[in-house]
Amino acid sequence: MLENPLPSFWTHELSEVWAGTEIEEQKPPQKQMSLPSIELLPIKGVTKGWHADDPEKKLEHDVSPEMMRRGKQVEEHFFQNRGWIVKEDPVTRIRWLEEAY
Repeated sequence: MLENPLPSFWTHELSEVWAGTEIEEQKPPQKQMSLPSIELLPIKGVTKGWHADDPEKKLEHDVSPEMMRRGKQVEEHFFQNRGWIVKEDPVTRIRWLEEAY
């Protein structure tokens, strides 16, 4: 192992000044997402989705419980101080949002 000596200007007094300092873990900035539309957010147990080939999300689709069971995560985004996961049903290619945290 290599040693990494302190710089020549560093003194014992400088170490004492920083002795009580706590280090906060800094998280990398999260990517902000543009939501498909506010209507597609899960509300009161009703989940609406859009087709993966419809980037403008013009057509709204109901997401069935079966589709939710088959759903695979395809994206994760941070929006309005919450984490959102975009899931896709591999059979129908319908996508929807789920709150992750």
